[in-house]
Amino acid sequence: MNVDRPSISECRETIHRRPAVNEGDLVVAAFTLLEGLRFGETATVDDGLALLEHPGVIAEVGARILYVLTGRDGLGWGIGDKRGLSFCVDKSDWLAYLNSQQPPCRTLIAPGSIRLNPYEPLQRCEAAGKQQPHRSLVDHLGFLVAAVPAVFLTATSVTVMVWTAYLAVTLGQLPKPAGDLRDFLAWGFIYACGAQLPIYIVWAFYSRELTIGHSLSWALMLYFLNALTIPFFLFTKWTGTTDRYFRPASTKSD
Repeated sequence: MNVDRPSISECRETIHRRPAVNEGDLVVAAFTLLEGLRFGETATVDDGLALLEHPGVIAEVGARILYVLTGRDGLGWGIGDKRGLSFCVDKSDWLAYLNSQQPPCRTLIAPGSIRLNPYEPLQRCEAAGKQQPHRSLVDHLGFLVAAVPAVFLTATSVTVMVWTAYLAVTLGQLPKPAGDLRDFLAWGFIYACGAQLPIYIVWAFYSRELTIGHSLSWALMLYFLNALTIPFFLFTKWTGTTDRYFRPASTKSD
């Protein structure tokens, strides 16, 4: 294997080779597969399980690949101990988890034996472990309350822009402030946006399911397209899909 810049196929061949190659090549292969997964390359459940057969950091990389592919515990790229979750590197535990999924990411060979398909598409593996966020009634009510001022931003901005454009066309010039409903809505938008924008930007940066780059992207969209992005961000938080729109097309199953 070319240690300087191994290909994904070379890395996959390295981690599945028996007997195992030296630990240095395994480490390089493991981290190359993990980095490739982050940027849209194909990795499989079988790759992650193969890495779990080795101790230390190699097994941890394999577990990370499995968490990202399956969506187990909603951990993904997050840090387990900060969310009260264990970071499982036990292969038998992962086999039991995968076998419990519907549809499972495995091929049954015979009763009691499981052979993971190394060519299983990432989309199917992700869909099998994908879990909708569990929301309590209080959570739903909280999102509903937050949706009122969020939708108000979009409604007032569209109303004021359309109203102003209509007056400009009919009067032949831009209308001046007249203390009417249009001005009231415009000031209402300014105050509502000023109150909500800092909260949503902080929320984006404290979203554990997002990488720093994705959090920054959300923050920039919230800042420059606040009237449209604030309600949309709230919706993605409610559905648990804040990272859905940043993943490469090859890794999307929905």
